[in-house]
Amino acid sequence: RNFQTVVKEAIPDGADVVFLFGEIDCREGILVAVEKGRYPSLAAGMEATMAHFFAAVEELRVKRKLNRVFIHPIVPVLNETRQIVTQYNALFKERVLATGGRLTWLDGVFEGLLTPGGGALRPEYEFDGTHLHPSYLTLVADAVDAAT
Repeated sequence: RNFQTVVKEAIPDGADVVFLFGEIDCREGILVAVEKGRYPSLAAGMEATMAHFFAAVEELRVKRKLNRVFIHPIVPVLNETRQIVTQYNALFKERVLATGGRLTWLDGVFEGLLTPGGGALRPEYEFDGTHLHPSYLTLVADAVDAAT
């Protein structure tokens, strides 16, 4: 309900929009659901959460006549979830690219946040251990520019 309220009040019809969803679903939620048998695999759990995301975004895109819809990768801030976030983003990117241009993946953002080899968050983007430093927004701006 909060998402719907914020979208209704903050995004004008016909706008360009960047959607960023947090990594909270990449924490224990999907893993616990797999362990409990709700999903047969981690990939199936990821697909299920993405299905909700894509349905909500597509409904908004059409209903609000959104101009360009950019999809921000899940951020890899936490060491504990980085491996799952990396797997999630690989699948997420595939699904965004498969939309035939209705949605645009912000290419290079995820990779730009990580040290070479992808093992850690780049120090310049560390903030409080949970969130990114606002300076990372230059990666987003570059990705939007490259996509247009």
